[in-house]
Amino acid sequence: MKQAVYNGIVITPNEKFCGGVIWQEGVVARVFEGELNEKCDVSTDAGGKFISPGFIDIHTHGAAGYDFLDGTIEAYSMAARMHMRHGTTALMPTITTA
Repeated sequence: MKQAVYNGIVITPNEKFCGGVIWQEGVVARVFEGELNEKCDVSTDAGGKFISPGFIDIHTHGAAGYDFLDGTIEAYSMAARMHMRHGTTALMPTITTA
């Protein structure tokens, strides 16, 4: 399945530009500048927002009022959801000394 996110500000390690990203089978197939000019099975208009790789948080104690020391599925889930809303795609839960 070919998917695209277009009409956004693409952020790369060296530059940023208006365009989008196309991927297939979970792998980036093409990063493009300008308009989406090919047929995709699924396409999403970014509406001028940033298109960038996900962020990996390697040290977090929690989020949204939840702490990983709470030790509950709810705490883990709610903290992870808050991180996800802000662009984190992976995280390493850490704890403080109690």
